[in-house]
Amino acid sequence: MGGLRLGVDVGYGHTKALSSTGVSVLFPSAVGLADAQHFRLEFNGRPAVATRGGTVQCDGVSYLYGEPALRHARTVVHPRDRRWIESRPYRILWHAVLESLVVPGMVPRIVTGLPVSFYPDRERLHNVVCALLRDRGISDAQVTVVPQPFGSFFDSVFDLHGHVQDEAQALAHVGIVDVGYFTTDLVEVNDLEFVQKGSGSIEVGVATVLDTLRRVIAEELARSLDVQEAEQVLRDRCLKVKEHRHDLGGLCDLAVREAATAVAAYVRQLWSGAEGLDRLLLTGGGGMVFQPFLQAEFPELMLAPAPVLANARGFLQYALYCERQVA
Repeated sequence: MGGLRLGVDVGYGHTKALSSTGVSVLFPSAVGLADAQHFRLEFNGRPAVATRGGTVQCDGVSYLYGEPALRHARTVVHPRDRRWIESRPYRILWHAVLESLVVPGMVPRIVTGLPVSFYPDRERLHNVVCALLRDRGISDAQVTVVPQPFGSFFDSVFDLHGHVQDEAQALAHVGIVDVGYFTTDLVEVNDLEFVQKGSGSIEVGVATVLDTLRRVIAEELARSLDVQEAEQVLRDRCLKVKEHRHDLGGLCDLAVREAATAVAAYVRQLWSGAEGLDRLLLTGGGGMVFQPFLQAEFPELMLAPAPVLANARGFLQYALYCERQVA
């Protein structure tokens, strides 16, 4: 059977995965029971709206995942505690990835990651993924678990085929700031080695910004927003109430600045101001949102290309690299 390489990043906010065949998926990490009574009106031959997500079977039950779960499920589960890697919603997200990317007759080599503070659970995650693969009749897959931000490090040193682009850059002393949905992970890499004492997590992320927006909007505009509506406000920097559009650019900046200030303080605490690092890399789903404020604190900070996908992309590149080492 042929080989297949996958980079899979199941985050609190979104699930991202890329395959060596060129197929990729990106959808919100949300799960809910599928409603058998769902109905959609087809209007004048208009095609169904493409969504990031779909339906998947787990233990004989149909579940919605991604945007369809957010839109239609009566109860949506967003797991976020340390035990979530052994929960059914987490397995459903992995089922969705494998259903989309695993090609029949091909044995996958999978690289995935865990938040820095959860990395001691890597053996548990390895066992969970292997069990899901066995459910699909695959027993000889290779599964590697690394600290999540390492994906962005791999993305910065490997090319799309898993070749080292610049050996000096690969051996550099690097600090990685991975702004996620609920947490921000910091990882220190020196001479290709994970420096545990220089790595850690802080419970500040995109959700922190959204919580501030929801609270202030409720207080000042008497409008209660759900998380998806708050995300729309952060993107549009305004809110439409009846026929009036409220400019909330200043509030969005304030909410992001508060969260970014906490992250910057953690960077200074963990890395003594980052002055001893050769490179400082910003990545993650919140990377672009936090960049202007963190850049003001650390001018040397570099934003990873397409930071939302950087970890998954790097996982795939590392899988390709590993495949070449044993070839």
